[in-house]
Parts: sequence; structure tokens; C-alpha cells
Amino acid sequence: MGKRRNEDAQISKAEYARREAKPTQGGGAFPRADAATLAQRRLVSPFSSRDSRPLAREAYSTRIASLNKSFSTFAETALTSSPKEAIVDAARDYVRYAEQLEARFLPKRTEVLSFGSGDCGQLAHSSTLEDENDTVVAKPRVVKALTNKVVAQLSCGGLHNVAVTLDGVCFTWGCNDEGSLGREGDESLLYMPGAVSLPEKVTCVAAGGSQTFAVTLSGKVYGWGCYKDKEGKQWFDAPGTLAPKRKQTTPLLIPSLKNITNVATGAAFNAALTANGDCLTWGLGEVGQLGRSVRDVKVNDEYDLDSLRNDHLTPRKVDFGEKVKVLGCGAYHLLAATELGLLSCGLNNYGQLGDGSTTDRTRPVLVKGLEDRAIAELCGGEHHTLCLLGDGTVKAWGRADYGQLGAGRSEAEKAGSLRETPGDVPGLKDVKSIACGDHHNLALDAEGSVKAWGYGDMNALGLGRARDEFAPKLLEFGVPCTITQVAGGGQHSMVVAAVAD
Repeated sequence: MGKRRNEDAQISKAEYARREAKPTQGGGAFPRADAATLAQRRLVSPFSSRDSRPLAREAYSTRIASLNKSFSTFAETALTSSPKEAIVDAARDYVRYAEQLEARFLPKRTEVLSFGSGDCGQLAHSSTLEDENDTVVAKPRVVKALTNKVVAQLSCGGLHNVAVTLDGVCFTWGCNDEGSLGREGDESLLYMPGAVSLPEKVTCVAAGGSQTFAVTLSGKVYGWGCYKDKEGKQWFDAPGTLAPKRKQTTPLLIPSLKNITNVATGAAFNAALTANGDCLTWGLGEVGQLGRSVRDVKVNDEYDLDSLRNDHLTPRKVDFGEKVKVLGCGAYHLLAATELGLLSCGLNNYGQLGDGSTTDRTRPVLVKGLEDRAIAELCGGEHHTLCLLGDGTVKAWGRADYGQLGAGRSEAEKAGSLRETPGDVPGLKDVKSIACGDHHNLALDAEGSVKAWGYGDMNALGLGRARDEFAPKLLEFGVPCTITQVAGGGQHSMVVAAVAD
């Protein structure tokens, strides 16, 4: 069975150029409306859904009520101080957030499809992995084990996946070498989706390099797995008397995280967003990805356990200057959209921070050229970044040599090619969601169609051919379907399709 590769996050561009040409197998907003149109809009009712399932209705109701309160408070303040532009922006954001909540908590019957490399069970097509047809899947294939589950949200990690169903049950599958699944058993059971035992119903999940997190209906966060440092050592959250040097094989409550609405994960770090717009980070911050001051993990070549426990592994607030509206992570960099614009920090060896340099940043810096743009979604790969704007277009920057930026072959002619500031991804319009794998991307448009581009040797693009694509290409699903979610992992991908009753 394949194991996760260890890779130095700070490796130089020169070293990448000396490596093989391919990586090894391993690990929205709305258009502006005029004042008359806005005046006719009504707030979404917490009880307007047709879905009658209690948990989904309760989760949706709680979050829509909070959204309504926040919007009403802001509107009163903005209208008294005049800025018409601000209220228009807020209304556009409100509608986008309301749609996202409905899509997350009130989906129709679903099917999950997976494709790419599945030699560690991450595709969930076989409990034995004896047939190569189940471990190398070139086109999207239905995950039969999830056919009777209504999947509300799905997240891909390096070699594992996590999903939450409409009734609040968390499922995991794939590689469990680092405890990433939060459950134990024979490999044949781990290769297929299995429920994780949690004390509360779950509304949101996230899978990182080797770590997994679940957010509950009450805003608590449970985590399991581990963070692997540059030497391959395993670490995890250590509240109380727990030792930080370990892997966590069962769900652990992270007591300092409360009132959380979303968690984003990188290769070995995490970011959580609270209901009031604060961002907290934790994990391993060896290259500035935590966005705050931390001591080195080593002193005189020995691990500093006090630094690891208190600076790195304990969630702490990041000062972005304003409340965070949209949060995202790359493998080794953090992304956050605020009223000030889009900010980033962390590893920058391929320009993935978008600030016009290749200098690592330990504190958030502004991404160039997006100061006045409405941002709907953020995500990053190992060395590149995608940003979905409110008008349905996509910007990309960072490493380009496998086609990650989708701008054509000319921008990816040699190893180490990069772009230090955001540029357009041609061929995309009316995009409603984006996803990054390590070196590939997926974009979902308003019609439910999906386009993929980037590194394709392991079939993670789902196009039926094992080759890189330097511009977005349309996926074919064989039968008519409407895709509602996209997710990218190390070298595999998954999508969720809405199915009519």
C-alpha cells in the first residue's frame, strides 16, 4: 500500500528544477443591484426550506438567523452614514452566504463520484484494492457505498477523505497510517466509508494533509490525525496533560475553539472562523502560515515542546485588521478576505501569496490587484492559489509548471514557472465554487458543469487521459447530472451530484 510522502515545505525553486519533471505519487457573490432592486428584496426566512429533516432545518435556521441579524445591524449603520456602495456590497454578500447555507444544509438526494489515484483506498471503490481498475480511475465513478447517504459536505485530504451527511453523521475513508480517519479496524473497512463516533451531530468537516476536523451544530470542534513536520515527526493538539508528540487516532475535543462556523486545513496547519468573523490558527507554523508570532519548533537542534504546545498547537487569533469574511488554506499558506482586501501569509517560494514577491511572510500581506474586488471563495494547492470573485470569474497565481494556473502552455514551459500576482483563468465564467488539489484544480459553474486543469498524470482531472492540462477542460459524467460540490485531494478528486427524487 502506498504511503504518504514527506516533503520539505521550504525546498527551493532550484531544487525543484533538479527533480523529475512530474511530482511523485503520494500527498459566491452576486452582481451589483441598483437601489430599487435592493429595496424590494426580503430577508430569507429561517423556515422557508421544503426539507423537513430536523437536524438540517435546525442548523440552517440557526445560521440564517445569525446572518439576518448581522445584515440588519450593518444595514442600519450603513444607511445612517450614507455609503450606498457599502450596502450594495453587503446585500450581494448576504445573498451569496444564504445560498451557501442552503446548499450545505438542505441538499437534495446525492451521489458522490471519485476519480484519480486510489491505491490507499481514497476513492472508495473497493475494500481490497486488488483490482487496478478500482485504484486508477480515469473518469468520475459513483461511490456506491454512499449512494443511500445524502452528503451535505465533502473534503479531500492528501490520502483520505471526510464527508458529513444531512443527518449530521461524519464518514471517513482512505489511508489511516497517521490516524486520519478517526476510527480503527481492518484495512478492508478503512478503504470504504465508515462512521466516526462523535458525541454531537456534525455540520462541517475538513481534511488536511494527515489531519481531520469536524464542526458540530453547537460550534465545537473535534479533531484527529496528526501534523507531520519537515522531518516526518507526528504532532497533534495537546490540551491538558496530553503529549504533543503523537498521532490522535480518535476524535478529540479542541476546548479553546468555540462558536466556530468553518475550518480550513493545509498540509499541517488549520484555520477556524468564528461566528463573529475572527480567525484562529494552529498546527505547525514553520514557514509563517499561522500568520502570528511563534517561536521556532527547535532550539539548538532539539524540539522546544513549550513552543510547540503553546505557540503552534494552541489555537490563537490572527490580527487581520478587520473581520474575516472568507477563509482558505493552501498547503503551506493562509488566505483571508476582509474589508481591507485579500491577505495572505506563509510559504511564498513560488509567489503563491500574490504580493508580487517570492519572500515568505510570517504576517498577513495584501494580495496585489484585488483590493476592490468582492471575493466569494479561496483555496490553495501545494504552491498555487485560486480565488473566486463575486462576478463568477477566477484568478490564479503561484506555481505554473504543471498547468495549475490554467493560462495555457506558454506560461508553463519550464520547471519552476510561476506568477507572483493574480491573473485571469481563461475559459471560466459563472463559476460558483472552486477546489484545489496539490497541483490541480476544479471549477463548478452555475449550470452544474465542472472543468478541471493542472497536473493530470494520476488521473485526478477525471478527463479520461493521464496528462497535464494547461487550460480548463470540461468533465463528462456519462449521464445527465448536476454537480453541487467539488473537492481536490493529493492526487485524487471527488464531486457531489444532486439527484432528482
